[in-house]
Amino acid sequence: AVCRCKLSTCTAPPPLERLGILGCHLLSPCTCQAFKHLNITTFNGRTAEFPGICVSVFAKSCDSFSSLPFFKVEVGKENR
Repeated sequence: AVCRCKLSTCTAPPPLERLGILGCHLLSPCTCQAFKHLNITTFNGRTAEFPGICVSVFAKSCDSFSSLPFFKVEVGKENR
């Protein structure tokens, strides 16, 4: 999942792009999941698979939301 923050006329809450639509959207709790072999379900319900042997950023906070603590979750798989 990629977090993109764009300029908008919103004052509160911060402007977000949701499903490709820029606007003022209320934030609600959401989850994402990772399974064996890096099959994932993203925050917006899409699924993806990370092939190969690599480390990827699974989720992280946006820099523009400075009121939230920074977090970054990296996932990877090993060659067996």
